[in-house]
Amino acid sequence: MTKILAITLGALTMLNPRAFLAGEMPSSSSSTAQQPRTPPTQTTTTSTQSVNQIKRQKWVVKRMRHLERHHAVDTIVLSGSPKSASDEFKRQYMMNRFEYLALKSQQSGLSRKEYAEFRLLFEALGPRSR
Repeated sequence: MTKILAITLGALTMLNPRAFLAGEMPSSSSSTAQQPRTPPTQTTTTSTQSVNQIKRQKWVVKRMRHLERHHAVDTIVLSGSPKSASDEFKRQYMMNRFEYLALKSQQSGLSRKEYAEFRLLFEALGPRSR
């Protein structure tokens, strides 16, 4: 079997050595004229950047929903007895609200009222002196 394969390859290289070296297989017809190659079909692929953007958008939506749920619960807690809430709880509440407004501004924009709240939170949450 290997002798037959070696003889066949030898005969092919003798008939058309350029085609053999270029990796082309001879056609079934006896003509040695080369036919133009058709380029492979191009497939569209999504770039890594757009995939990351899609993942980021999904994460933003999930995070906004999470913050909305916490905002509703925390508002009830603060409205019930605001004096009993610790300073850390109030600060976390403000930070969550600030994050929600920042994400919303990236996603769909803020209304004037929301922007005013965003600016107040920004000033209130500014760098703390240690």
